[in-house]
Amino acid sequence: MPRFTIETVRHHPSRRHRTYRAETVADACRQAIEDKDWSGEMIDRDGAGEVFVSGIWKVAAIARAGLPMPIPSHYGETIQ
Repeated sequence: MPRFTIETVRHHPSRRHRTYRAETVADACRQAIEDKDWSGEMIDRDGAGEVFVSGIWKVAAIARAGLPMPIPSHYGETIQ
């Protein structure tokens, strides 16, 4: 019987609370979006997305060792 290595993924939303000095709310929002420092982020495990298949290989031992196989549409990531 064939063996398949299946890679599955579940996205975990993360959030951070940070205070910005700004003249307007829009300026503060822009600063937050552009801020690349995510140290201290909080991962929301309860709000995680659905599990989906992100890769399939007809290789018994090592994922990504061969060419990936097509993922059946029912098991791929749902576009939000």
